[in-house]
Amino acid sequence: MLFLTLIAAGISLLLGAGAAKVIGVALLGIAMAWAFGSNSRAVHWLFFAAGLVLLLGPSSREWYTSSKARKAFKNGL
Repeated sequence: MLFLTLIAAGISLLLGAGAAKVIGVALLGIAMAWAFGSNSRAVHWLFFAAGLVLLLGPSSREWYTSSKARKAFKNGL
């Protein structure tokens, strides 16, 4: 898993990604390697919960802002 992380970070650098994005890719890869390599259920649940937050957070915010915009449009604001 760490090897794939290094490959992904290297490809990101070659394609012109900024340093912050490459560091982000590396940190995510290291975290995933840690989660897959761990035998602790607490670590697995921690990563599951964090994944749900990352998955549902932006989509719920998008739903909220679009419903707010629809209401404003409906009211003529």
